[in-house]
Amino acid sequence: MPGNNEAMLEKSKTTNASLLLIDMEDSVHLEMKEEARKMTRRYIQAQHLDSKLKEITEAMAPSTFIFPRVNDISTGMFTEDITKLVTEETKHLVHGFLVCKTNTTKDYQEMDLVLQDLEKSVGVPTNTYKLIFLIETPEGFTNMKEIFTGKLNLRG
Repeated sequence: MPGNNEAMLEKSKTTNASLLLIDMEDSVHLEMKEEARKMTRRYIQAQHLDSKLKEITEAMAPSTFIFPRVNDISTGMFTEDITKLVTEETKHLVHGFLVCKTNTTKDYQEMDLVLQDLEKSVGVPTNTYKLIFLIETPEGFTNMKEIFTGKLNLRG
């Protein structure tokens, strides 16, 4: 669901989904990225902080995992996406990120460094946040074996 669509975010609270993928990538226009980050962060915070939502939260699956779909590392928006979403209030509510267009092991290594910095800054253990990769390009398909079988410290 798009991270800037409040109606869809609200409706998701009434599902028994075990995984919520909140999109800030291609379903959100460039000029709406910042608003999507804010709305998604508020949504994540509401899962924990808003007492009015207690009964809705209790109705959700006991282990609903939140994985925002963020912009890939090559866009220059990956770092901003994750740092705007993971704050002191939300650090235990986000479980990881869905990352589109992972093309090379270098992409993964760059994302891993950014995540390590984020984890350190919010005081959670390294590898707290998991990554789900989408291989969507010919380059990614060509490098898929290297990405998934290389000597990377894969999160997940």
